[in-house]
Amino acid sequence: EGSRNIQQTFSLLQVAEGSLNKIADIVRRMQGLAMQAASSVFNNQDRLNINSEFAHLRKEIDRTAGSTTYNGRKLLTGGNTSLNLVSTAAAEAATTGTSEILVDDASAGTYTFVDNPGVDRISLGNGVQTQTLNISEHLEEGVVPDGEHVVVRFDRLGISVTLTGTGVRGAAGQYSNGDLDGHTLVVDESDSLTLQVGPSETSNDMSRIGISDMRAVGANLNLADISIVTLNDARNAVDRLSTALTAVT
Repeated sequence: EGSRNIQQTFSLLQVAEGSLNKIADIVRRMQGLAMQAASSVFNNQDRLNINSEFAHLRKEIDRTAGSTTYNGRKLLTGGNTSLNLVSTAAAEAATTGTSEILVDDASAGTYTFVDNPGVDRISLGNGVQTQTLNISEHLEEGVVPDGEHVVVRFDRLGISVTLTGTGVRGAAGQYSNGDLDGHTLVVDESDSLTLQVGPSETSNDMSRIGISDMRAVGANLNLADISIVTLNDARNAVDRLSTALTAVT
């Protein structure tokens, strides 16, 4: 499982790198146009004509960043979430029976489980919204069977939790109903994606990949209002594009 997750990490990075290279090429082209427009040889009508392509390229940066995804997850638009390591449902996996917790689509906040012993239902909520799921068909006498795992998807919350039986490779413990009661998931806003690369939910087996918002409208590139329609605009654009190119490369 760890090897597969490491391979997925490499694949994700390859997707992101391809788009970052494309964005860098666009920024270089915009920089070239800005340098042309910054020459006193051109008049404002010339700059207006050049700015047409310049503005199109700026929109192309946003389109590229917005369409860069891996397994449905946008990689270059920022606004990611990650699981804080203080989350007891993960930190105490040996007693909760969890092996993987995904929170990519969750809102930031603290989520608490209600998991009463003897009842094959699990509830998870953050004080605003709660979802309850019946998992009885996946349990035998209230326990995940040996060698098996159950993925519990709280789709309305954007969270999925994998529960394991004994003998599952990489699993720290076995889930029995009631084990998650009162345990928490703490979801943070983050500029990184969290990926599982080892068997546990500890920091040693989690990889955080920081990929910031790479849209032109984002704070990193800061190109939302850039133009080259006047000589001063063009000269300012050259400096701003140099800074943006450093950010993307």
